[in-house]
Amino acid sequence: GSGRVDILFTYIAIINIGILVVSIKKYWLTLYYSSFGMTWVIYCGWLGFSYHSGDHFNIAILFATIFYLIYYAAFLGYKLLHRKQFAAKDVIMLLLNSFIYFGAGCFLLDDNYTTRHLVGLFTVVNALIHFCITVLIFRLKLADKNLFYLISGLVLLFLTIAIPIQLDGNWVTLLWIGEAVILFWIGKSKNIPIYEKLSYPLMLLATISWMEDFSLFYKNFGLLADGTFHYITPIWNSQFLHSALLIAAVAGLTFINLKQNKRYAKENLSVLNPLLSTLLPIALIIVTFITFFLEITSYWTQALAASEIPRNITDSYGPNKNMDLRDFRTIWLINYTMVFLGILSLINIKKIKNEMLGYVNLILNLLISLAFLLIGLWAISELRESYIQDDMSQFFNHSWWNMGVRYLSLLLFAGLSYTIYLYSKATFIKLELKQMYSIILHVSIVWILSSELLNIMHFSGTSNNYKLALSILWGVYSLSLIAYGIWKDNSFLRIGAIGLFSLTLIKVFFYDIAHLSTISKTIVLVSLGVLLLIISFLYNKYKHLISYDDQQNIS
Repeated sequence: GSGRVDILFTYIAIINIGILVVSIKKYWLTLYYSSFGMTWVIYCGWLGFSYHSGDHFNIAILFATIFYLIYYAAFLGYKLLHRKQFAAKDVIMLLLNSFIYFGAGCFLLDDNYTTRHLVGLFTVVNALIHFCITVLIFRLKLADKNLFYLISGLVLLFLTIAIPIQLDGNWVTLLWIGEAVILFWIGKSKNIPIYEKLSYPLMLLATISWMEDFSLFYKNFGLLADGTFHYITPIWNSQFLHSALLIAAVAGLTFINLKQNKRYAKENLSVLNPLLSTLLPIALIIVTFITFFLEITSYWTQALAASEIPRNITDSYGPNKNMDLRDFRTIWLINYTMVFLGILSLINIKKIKNEMLGYVNLILNLLISLAFLLIGLWAISELRESYIQDDMSQFFNHSWWNMGVRYLSLLLFAGLSYTIYLYSKATFIKLELKQMYSIILHVSIVWILSSELLNIMHFSGTSNNYKLALSILWGVYSLSLIAYGIWKDNSFLRIGAIGLFSLTLIKVFFYDIAHLSTISKTIVLVSLGVLLLIISFLYNKYKHLISYDDQQNIS
């Protein structure tokens, strides 16, 4: 009843030392388990109900360490001296002893204000203890490789835990991915599967940590409380540096995996290898794309936020920001995506020739092409309108880039369209893509020509731009497509041209002539009538070629 816990724990430690001595000679599991359980139950019970940091901190740390080391030695002693294999229950007890001690130590250090900052160091000390045991086992060859790998794994585990405890932010991601690369390289180059498997959870942890990093980092800009604007410098910032190092690490993992796959026979490769050979290149592509995508987004978003001016200055209920910057953000993100996918396409077509990558790449190329036609051209037209009207010229500067970005974007779109054409010719793609490419090509041409015509007519100051001019353009293009289809004996193009002309006629009768003047109606109807006559003439003049072509297609 004295309450002298130091005497109680000393008594327990003496008993446990006796059990340690016995364990060198005998392997009495019942004795180990009962003493281990009672010791830690008594200790944790006292820690939970009677521990006071100011009075008991040194005693708690001291005896927790003593109990931990005694049972560490007890669980290893007999097996090492008698060269016995470690069973699953031995591994469980070893792990349980380590984690109970680690949990108790973290609680004690964190509960004490003066030692709170030492939790990370304590974790490293745990790793160091396991490391010393690993070196001893390796030097003296005291056990089989399974025990060696187990304790080595504990070293890596505690080092991994120490990283987020002691550090914050991006360095956690870098250390985890660096550790993963080293483990993966050892596992692959030395053909030690356990190290390779240990690298997988580290890869996952690094990925999650990286995603959390950039989700927080790119929100950290804007107007501060002191009235200044916190600006993230594009490219030259810590997040981009860490992302670049992550890209290098993933590229290293991909290279190691590819190199070692060539080195070993298929029967010696891990069952996860086919999945890994797919996931690592995908991760490399995604991380690289997102890194630059976020930098571009951050640049234009910050510029848009910084352009805000007070409402009382603009004296307007409209936008009080330079909305050109929003449209520039949209078109530059689309341009970047087109460049990225175009480069990826060329690498795959010229070097890799991977069928699955080809299918995915082709689908993404089509999607971004559609995004350019639907969203990109709209953003470009908004920039043009802003440049022409110049409503807020006293507050915001509308530069020549409002127009220049249009033709740069069209050039990039043409390059991406060319990669789609190359895919349609690629032999490793087992699909017939010629007709699909033909549809995409001509729809894109009509769309872009229509946009360019509207652009010219807006500059000329004409009205009803969506009526008269577009109908004549579509009619002329239909005629050209029919002539080209007859020349090339291609019924597919001729049918498509007739479909476009039919759409033009519907547009004319149900939309165009409703509000046009008499002169405009006459111009539209006469122009389309002339085009119909020319089409009819071509069909009659070359009907023998068309019939022959149709018969060939049917056969």
